[in-house]
Amino acid sequence: MTRQNENNTPNGKPVGCGHPNRIPGVARKSALITGGSINEAGFINSLKRKGFNINRCLSELIQNMIDAKSKNITIDISNCDIIRFIDDGNGMNLVKLTNMWDTYRENHSEEESGGVSGLGAKPSTLVASKNTEVKLFTKSGNDDYIKAIIPWDKIIEDTTYTGNITFDKMNESEINMFKKYNNKTGTIIQFIYNPELSDAIKQQFKSPKLITDITQRVDCIFSKFPCNIKYTNSEETGEISLRKYGYLNDILDVYYLKTDNTIIVFRMLDKEIIYAYEESEGTYKYYKKDRSGAAYRLTNLVNWREGTEIGTIRVVCGMRKDNNYFDFSEPTIPGASKVLLEYDDSYFDNEDSIKYDLWYPGVVRNSQYIGPIKSLPRLNPNSGRANGQACLRCHHIRTSIEYNVNSSQDNIMDEIMGIQENKNQLNSHNMDKGFLRLIEDNMKTTSDKIWKIFEDRVEEFNHVSSEEESSSEEEEEEEEEEEDLGEQLYVDPNYTHTDEGHTTNSESNDSVVSQLGGNTNCVTNESRDNIQTNDRVNVTKHTRTFPGDDGPQLNQIIIDKLTIELSKIRDTFPREFHLVVNQFMSS
Repeated sequence: MTRQNENNTPNGKPVGCGHPNRIPGVARKSALITGGSINEAGFINSLKRKGFNINRCLSELIQNMIDAKSKNITIDISNCDIIRFIDDGNGMNLVKLTNMWDTYRENHSEEESGGVSGLGAKPSTLVASKNTEVKLFTKSGNDDYIKAIIPWDKIIEDTTYTGNITFDKMNESEINMFKKYNNKTGTIIQFIYNPELSDAIKQQFKSPKLITDITQRVDCIFSKFPCNIKYTNSEETGEISLRKYGYLNDILDVYYLKTDNTIIVFRMLDKEIIYAYEESEGTYKYYKKDRSGAAYRLTNLVNWREGTEIGTIRVVCGMRKDNNYFDFSEPTIPGASKVLLEYDDSYFDNEDSIKYDLWYPGVVRNSQYIGPIKSLPRLNPNSGRANGQACLRCHHIRTSIEYNVNSSQDNIMDEIMGIQENKNQLNSHNMDKGFLRLIEDNMKTTSDKIWKIFEDRVEEFNHVSSEEESSSEEEEEEEEEEEDLGEQLYVDPNYTHTDEGHTTNSESNDSVVSQLGGNTNCVTNESRDNIQTNDRVNVTKHTRTFPGDDGPQLNQIIIDKLTIELSKIRDTFPREFHLVVNQFMSS
């Protein structure tokens, strides 16, 4: 039996020290062994397990076209044998085209692009093609019309990726095909038709509500980009342009309120990452763990000058106006409703999972929507059932967490934001709890301000309505009093009084009435005792006359009303009033 030593080597000799235990290819006097390689078959098989389904493949291909500065992107299924993705972007020269198919190459390390790992084109074309051949045609500037052929069927069969992709100039037929869609620059990616890819494309444009994961909907992912994304099919009339979901992308007037705040990311001397906001110039606040490590408190970042600013993050919060929820013209305080409001309802079904994903803060990297942050420490969509204000805060508010970064593989911002190799997958559970609390503070403050707007508007509306109602009642009372007086008292236009040669007839009465603006109710406190016994006043409603000293006297209520009315007339028509009174008293 061979004796084993403590290193488990036969005869007590280290491996590589002599025959027959020396490893082939290793120098006799060296125990150092080097190794490391990429297994081609393993790499090819792993491409199918990168989290790419058909919908994620679509978003990856569209993002690459957006990165090429495309203004128009068309997905065409007019040919029953072929599906084409067409853009009018910058196109690629031969160097860029070959780099595109290098695995894990940083093709946009100095740009704010949608790329992350230099991998996306490989798994997206593999999965979307269903393991069949893919062709890419491109034209850039004054460069040649060139193409790449990616034979995924052969690559899988040979279990070899390296060297299996070919590059060449387009032939005449291919150039004519390219010019049919693009007269200048751009790229066309061509797939052999398969029903799964075709159905996924149609669903994205024609019935996106059926897609329950908003991170797989291209109308959500690319809502911030101005390019036109459309779908064409010869079997259908016309073309369909993508209707983008842009809840927080509109002008301020469409919101009850929209806020925009900035969180600054510092890397301190000890490598700690701190998230803070600037309360005032030179004063920063952040959430600091207490000694137990379980609780956080908002405190001043005193030594911020010792940190390096490595990035900024925008927190945008808002709520769109919906008159069915709160109408400024007829305001009432909203109740605790979880139903999607008008704008969201036009894009999504009222399923709880969708409503929650819409409410969770959404990460937007270089203008591309990545996914929701579901790891908030305090706010929870299930807590919005108690009352209207809590429901607004935990259901109806919308929040976007936005940052821009160069797409290098080692950038810190992507790492701390939980961006994965497949960028449409987000790991938010390792996000800093202090950072998440700052986000929650923005959400709570914005929703509370919106609720205060509602309360103030309701109070204002009720106050104005009360004043208008009171004023209206007073006007109605005055009108009723005037009508009563008009019905009760008037000067008989046919009355003639003769006294020592002085005559008052209907003509002179009409003149007096005209001077008083048509008002015939003329008695004052001073003239009340001077009414002559021969004067006759016809009281139509009460049918009373006052023929002389022995006749009944005017009742006190009527006299009081007459006094008030005559005071008004005196102030309005002083000259005419005194003329009539003097004439009346001298009669």
